[in-house]
Amino acid sequence: MLDEDLADQLAAPLQSDEERPEEHLQILEHCLTRLRESERELVEHRYFSKGTLDEFSATSGRSSETLRNSLCRIRAALRKCVKDKLAISDARI
Repeated sequence: MLDEDLADQLAAPLQSDEERPEEHLQILEHCLTRLRESERELVEHRYFSKGTLDEFSATSGRSSETLRNSLCRIRAALRKCVKDKLAISDARI
């Protein structure tokens, strides 16, 4: 199940007059499957575990700053993926 904080962060810029939260979540979950395994692990650690980025840094061998930058890029990619998929969905209607 998708973490509500992540869903809220990614869906906020996509809110329109017509609310479709279930569709947004389904699309977001699809977009998450398109991430590389290392990116998914980082997202899962950040949003689903109780661990810190510093702990993940120690186990992954990447600096906390690198992980923060990666999360920023991953969120942007997920946002774009969701937006693109919603546009395709809207075009079908």
